[in-house]
Amino acid sequence: EGIPSNILTDRLERLCAMNVIERYSPDGSKHLAYRLTKSGEDLRPIVASMRDWGLKWQKGTRVMKTLD
Repeated sequence: EGIPSNILTDRLERLCAMNVIERYSPDGSKHLAYRLTKSGEDLRPIVASMRDWGLKWQKGTRVMKTLD
């Protein structure tokens, strides 16, 4: 993803602490994944609007994965 693992880990921990995402085991194994909580889902339109603003006003902005 182009981000050092220690920075990614810190950001994921902060998002978990803020109840934006939660860890879960998709297949019951020790492998963990992350998903949005209800409060994280409520942020989806805000983040999408910020994306749209960047696409309109910031030259070089591109979408790698859509939020919609």
